[in-house]
Amino acid sequence: MPNGTYDNKILFAYYFILQKCQHYLIDHMDAEFLATSIDSIWSGTKFNSKAFIGFATSQNWISVHDRYIVTAMKAANEDEFSMVRKMKEQFSKKVNKFINRAKKADSYSQKSEETFDTELNSIIKRYKDEETTRLTSYEVDKKNEDLRISRKWISKFHELTQERGVWSLGRHTDVHWRLDRRENYLRMRRKLAINYDYDPHKDASAKRDKTPIADSASKSKHVSISRIKKAAIPETGRNVGPILNAVEPWTDCWGFAGSSLVSECESLESDDQEWNIVNGDEVVETVDLSTDSHLFTVECELIVLLSVIKGRLELTSNHLSFLVDRRNLLQELNNIEQGSMVIDSEMLRDKKWSILEIREIHMRKYLLKRSAFELFLTDSTNYFFNFPDPKDRTRLFNKITTLKPASMLNQDTRSPIKIFERSNMTERWKRHEISNFEYLMHLNSMAGRSFNDLTQYFVFPWILSDYESEKLDLTDPKIYRDLTKPIGAINPVRLEQFVERYENFDDPTGRIKKFHYGTHYSSAATVACYMIRMEPFTSVHISLQGGKFDHADRQFHSLHDTWLSCLNASGDVRELIPEFFYLPEFLVNHNNFDIGVRQDGVRVNDVLLPKWARTPEEFIRIHREALESDYVSANLHHWIDLIFGYKQKGEAAVKAHNVFYYLTYEGAINIDSIKDPVERKSIEQQIYHFGQTPTQLVAGPHAQRLLSKDFLKKDLLNSSSIHQRFVVELKCETLQFVDLPNPDSFESFSLIDSQKIIDSQKIISIDENGKIGCHQVLHKSMTRDIPFTVEVDPALQYKSQFSTPFCYDAVISPRCFACSKDGKVILSAGHWDNTFKVSNTETGRTVGSISGHQDIVTALAISEDGRTVVSGSRCSNLLSWKVDLTHDNEFLKIEPIPVQAFYEEPGASVEFVCITSDANIVLCTELNGKQFLHTYSINGKFLNYIEINEKLNHIISSNDKNLIITSSNKGRIYLLHDYEIPLIGRSIKLSSNNRQLWIGGCDGKLFIISYIDVKN
Repeated sequence: MPNGTYDNKILFAYYFILQKCQHYLIDHMDAEFLATSIDSIWSGTKFNSKAFIGFATSQNWISVHDRYIVTAMKAANEDEFSMVRKMKEQFSKKVNKFINRAKKADSYSQKSEETFDTELNSIIKRYKDEETTRLTSYEVDKKNEDLRISRKWISKFHELTQERGVWSLGRHTDVHWRLDRRENYLRMRRKLAINYDYDPHKDASAKRDKTPIADSASKSKHVSISRIKKAAIPETGRNVGPILNAVEPWTDCWGFAGSSLVSECESLESDDQEWNIVNGDEVVETVDLSTDSHLFTVECELIVLLSVIKGRLELTSNHLSFLVDRRNLLQELNNIEQGSMVIDSEMLRDKKWSILEIREIHMRKYLLKRSAFELFLTDSTNYFFNFPDPKDRTRLFNKITTLKPASMLNQDTRSPIKIFERSNMTERWKRHEISNFEYLMHLNSMAGRSFNDLTQYFVFPWILSDYESEKLDLTDPKIYRDLTKPIGAINPVRLEQFVERYENFDDPTGRIKKFHYGTHYSSAATVACYMIRMEPFTSVHISLQGGKFDHADRQFHSLHDTWLSCLNASGDVRELIPEFFYLPEFLVNHNNFDIGVRQDGVRVNDVLLPKWARTPEEFIRIHREALESDYVSANLHHWIDLIFGYKQKGEAAVKAHNVFYYLTYEGAINIDSIKDPVERKSIEQQIYHFGQTPTQLVAGPHAQRLLSKDFLKKDLLNSSSIHQRFVVELKCETLQFVDLPNPDSFESFSLIDSQKIIDSQKIISIDENGKIGCHQVLHKSMTRDIPFTVEVDPALQYKSQFSTPFCYDAVISPRCFACSKDGKVILSAGHWDNTFKVSNTETGRTVGSISGHQDIVTALAISEDGRTVVSGSRCSNLLSWKVDLTHDNEFLKIEPIPVQAFYEEPGASVEFVCITSDANIVLCTELNGKQFLHTYSINGKFLNYIEINEKLNHIISSNDKNLIITSSNKGRIYLLHDYEIPLIGRSIKLSSNNRQLWIGGCDGKLFIISYIDVKN
């Protein structure tokens, strides 16, 4: 600086700074020198640069500068850089924050756009799905409407071309049958129905024999599957025309499709498809619940034999509906070629029942889980539903019971053992109020056995051990099986093998417990094997065998061979099923299935019977008598202990050699706890195929039945001497008909009670003028000598006659009338137009007319349950008809198409007809002046006949003993013993308890023969 040249502006700036720092400099240099120097630099108004330079170059200033100013500048520099650095950091943070905020704003904006797009797409998709669903629903409704119309046409076709139709095609010689799913009051399924979906299963026979499959069989199967698949999910835009259009185009002379139409289309007709899932309920084309208030919806599964149909149950204020999940069903149908399920076009139908049709609901288990219930309806059908969530079962049941259906009798959700104790069935069985057969059916039903689930079908015991003798003596204990032992323990040699396996068995995992038998006494395969000759069990058997018949040597071929197999084979411990005691048809190969040829060259066809039974009917009769024998009655409780009682499991089961594979027992495993789907499926399949042990009903030893001789029923059928006679004057003309309608006689299988006391009962009478009387029997009396009182209809003299006249040459007698079980309508024959009429009991007005005969109808009868009518005519025709009842068992209508044609003997006329308690049909015919009694089975098979020597006025059957009771022109009543009647009895009727016989006399008097209990 001393040697430099400076600009005055710069010097002035320095001076200015010096002036401002004057107070600071005073502390560090001579004050006087500082003041003098500053004053000399600025003189007046001019700046003296030389003076300032002199000051700046003085030793005094340089010392201060170097010592204080430089140090201060360095400190200021450092502070400045530090401040800049902090400002930079703060700025960087603000910039980063701004950038992050910008990024977040961009991200939010992007997410908002994505959310907007998603919501918009969701709205579009929802709208599209709604429209697609609406379109699909429309197409389904259109298809169902077409199917409904097709069913109407097919029904009309059969009505017109059936054997008794206007355009009859003649008698059908090639008719095939399947089991009707309807049950009688004892839960027996006895009725066969025409199988319009008949499949000869030639492909299954060819697969078994490893021979080429015929093209026709393969094509038929393929067409059937394809048709069902197409019906399951309608294709969008596809023309859905009536199913009739899909039938192969050949017609008969009437222009109707013949057998091709029947084979392809009749499966869609509810009236003829007797084993369909929905037969008996209202088949709904479109389930319209818009008028009902919705209460509950739940996903569930309909169990049909071995098929599982997924869907949902919807409960409204008036209806219960099952809606099939068709998409899931289509996936199941893709496995149809592997034989994984039984094909049935009825699986496609939604179903709807009125709440008033629900009679009972019983809690059931499925695959060892308490997750199902069985729905019983008033039309004698029932359905088995399983719920993936067991709680849904309880919720739905509670919802249904809150509606209080008028016809619902059972609302008990307690354990089976509690329900069984409450039923008092054991005491009734001990006192011989119910038979062994009835008791076993009750035990099975209460233990959760079901005809709808083949994995837990009803189980009955082997009764006999003699299948070789020419004749059986049912009083000989040697002919019976040892009921104290399970079937696997009867043969001591084989039992040693089972015991050795039990003792040596050890599962390293500890999960599988010791067992005697690796197979079960009841399984789906066992049922299908026994019932292989009858659909739908033929199809079930083929399904279980992977699409083919099993080898002929393993089929149910002979009763004797099957018994020996159950005694000796290492893996055969089968018991029987109820059909061995009431259904002879299952022993006959009516459908001509090719079941195969055994190694000995014998073709398997009908079941080979024991020598002591000439026909299937005789075998069933003798077998049933053996079941009711004194020996079985005295020992049946031991078998009950093994199957339903305390010997079922635990230490008692071990001692009785009655331990089965662990997966057959309820509570053996919690399937829901298994997370691995493969392992779970494996366990379910084992339960599915091994069989299931019934729910235990008795905790201790079961009571023994008392001796039958001590409990003979006290009624007219068991006593010939202790009876009393009464006469009631009805003040009318000759009585042509007398009946005692009893609507409650078959109220409910689970609640049946013979001790139920009825205060009064209706008596219906018809005199020769056609006047209908409605009288009352009061089961109390003012006098000790008369056990009842009859109140005569006070308006009898003023009542109208039948509104429809009888034919001029018809013989009007008791045979021409029948009364419905509710007593509200009378069926009458003998009319000029070859029909029988349905008339109101109170007014006599005709409310229906049923045609089908080609001559005057001469005889009528109605079954004890009121669901079947049989009519006979002068041209020897006998037809059976189905009766529809309301939810409370009141008469509704008679179906216009006869179910079956029975008797036809040229020149003979049907004089009388009656239906026995086991649904056989007995008819009296006249031919060339002689009278004969013929017996037919419920399915139309002729059983036998006898010639009778007296002309009969009436024939009836007792309701529990199958005794035919007749009245003759000679004034005799024929039962087990005879009664002499002073006047010829025109009409006879036995009371429901068999204690009174009511006889209509020729002079308008009503005769009563009544049993008298001497002790009381």
